[in-house]
Amino acid sequence: MRYPDFKALQVMALMIEKGLRSVMILAAALMIVLPSAVTGQEVAGSGIVTGDFADSVRCPEMISIYRSAQLQGDNVAALGYWREALDVCPGASEEIYTDGEILYRQMFDLTGSREYIDSIMMIFTQRSHYYGNRSANELHKTDLLMDLAGDDPDYLGLCYNILVEAAESYPDQLECNHFVRLATVAASLYAMGIIDAGEMGQAFITSIGTVDHRIESGVVNCSNSEDLQNMETFYRTSGAMTCAGIETLYSGKVDRNFRDALFLGKVQAMLNEADCGSSDLYYNVAVKMFANDRSVENALRLAELNIARNDSDR
Repeated sequence: MRYPDFKALQVMALMIEKGLRSVMILAAALMIVLPSAVTGQEVAGSGIVTGDFADSVRCPEMISIYRSAQLQGDNVAALGYWREALDVCPGASEEIYTDGEILYRQMFDLTGSREYIDSIMMIFTQRSHYYGNRSANELHKTDLLMDLAGDDPDYLGLCYNILVEAAESYPDQLECNHFVRLATVAASLYAMGIIDAGEMGQAFITSIGTVDHRIESGVVNCSNSEDLQNMETFYRTSGAMTCAGIETLYSGKVDRNFRDALFLGKVQAMLNEADCGSSDLYYNVAVKMFANDRSVENALRLAELNIARNDSDR
C-alpha cells in the first residue's frame, strides 16, 4: 500500500505542532553557527549530520509525522512511519512504545491477525531493553495476552511462563490478581494436556499460598476472598492436591490460627480427602482441635492417632 506523500505529512505535522517547528528552526540555526566538534561529524558527500544532535532533530520530526498520520485516521500509514521512527530512534522517547502498542492493537482489532500480538510482545521486550522496568512490562504482556489471545495454547503457554518466572524472580511486583491469573492459566493448560497435574498443583500452591497470606496480612489491593475460595475448591477437586502441598500451604497457618475451628476443620477435611491421615500436619490439627473442643469425638480421634504413632502415653 502506498503511503501519503511524506513531504506533505511533514508539512502538516509541523503546522500541527508549532512548538516543534520552533525547536527545529532553532536547531537548524545552531547547526550553522556551532563548530563540528559540537554538532557531530558530517558524512562525506551526504551533508547529513550524525550523532546525538542530529537525532534530537530528526527523531521528534519522525514522531510528529506518524502521529499526524494517526490523527488523520490513516493507521496503516501511521504504522509504517512509526516503524521507521522506532528503527532510527529506539531510545528517543518511551512514548514511541506506547504509541506502537496502540497502533498494533488497532490493527489487531481490524484484522484479528496474531502477527500483531507478536509485534506487541516484541515492543515491550525492546522497551525493557531501553528503559528498564522489565517486571511491569512483562506483567503487562500477560494482560494483553489474556485480552487478545483467548484460549490459544501457544499464547496461554507464553502467559504462563511469564507468570511463573515473575512469581519466582520478583513476586513482590505481582498483585493478587496476577497470582489468580497464574492459577487460571495453569488450569487451562492442564485441561489441554500441556502441563501435568504436578506442575498445575505447584502453580495453585504458589497462588493460593500468596493470596491467602496477603489477605491475612491485610495487604492493600488484595481482597480476592472469592477468588481464593474458588482456587482452593479447584485444587481440592482437581486430583492435583497432595499431602506435601497441603503442608506447604497450611502448616504455618495452623500454628498461627489454632483457635479458628472453621479453618482447622477445613484443613482436616483436605487432609482426609488427600489420604494424609498419617501426616504430621494431621496430628497437629487433631491436637489443636482437641485443645479447643474436648469433645468425645476429638478425644477419640487424638487417641487413635497416638496409638498409631506408638505414643499412647500422651
